[in-house]
Amino acid sequence: MTILLFDMDGVLTEARQPMTVEMAQLVIAAASRHSSYIVTGSDCEKVREQVPPDVLGWLAGVFTCGGNEFWFAGDCVFGARHDFPSEMVEAIEALLKASPYPVRTGAHVERRAGMLNVSVVGRNADPLQRLAYAGFDRTALEREALAATIMTRFPGYEAVLGGDISIDIVPKGRTKAQVAGLLPSKGPVYFFADRLDPGGNDWPLAKALRAASPANRNFRVNSPKDTKVFLEALLHGVMA
Repeated sequence: MTILLFDMDGVLTEARQPMTVEMAQLVIAAASRHSSYIVTGSDCEKVREQVPPDVLGWLAGVFTCGGNEFWFAGDCVFGARHDFPSEMVEAIEALLKASPYPVRTGAHVERRAGMLNVSVVGRNADPLQRLAYAGFDRTALEREALAATIMTRFPGYEAVLGGDISIDIVPKGRTKAQVAGLLPSKGPVYFFADRLDPGGNDWPLAKALRAASPANRNFRVNSPKDTKVFLEALLHGVMA
């Protein structure tokens, strides 16, 4: 049986938005045939805000906080914790403050299980503010520069791009790649994600899955519309 892994924001839902009824129906149909998991950098609270309870009930589990927590049937089965040094947090806050980007919405450094999520524009940004910053970042490559600076100054950590506005920071080895070793060994794994390039928060898991088996496949998704096309093809037995 094929195992399905889904990133959440930009894949199953628009960023920080609830899953549509149509997508919920497709995910339930897929999960009724294949062991299916969500693998997201978001915490469980955000997953519950965006994914309907009936969808969560069909999943084999949810990996949150970049794989640092695993949830099943509403319970946290395991969770990794990490105390980030105060000097590191202060240095990151100073880097964010020094950004030339003018809009700040608050919640710029968010502590999650085993990780930090940091954003210049802030996690309180509304959809239009998110789009505006994402457009700025595509040209300025600000997040790539910030991630490189953080890893240079704190070599025991990895910083990867998450979603459209943030950076995920974890201790080395605690990226989404850890999920590959926690899955059942049966069947190939299909991973649907939007940050599959080096430096993206989905890249470590995609790389680990390819190394684990040539039968595993990574599918690049640019929006939930792409996921819908893939799922319809999978359900009709015509996945290329």
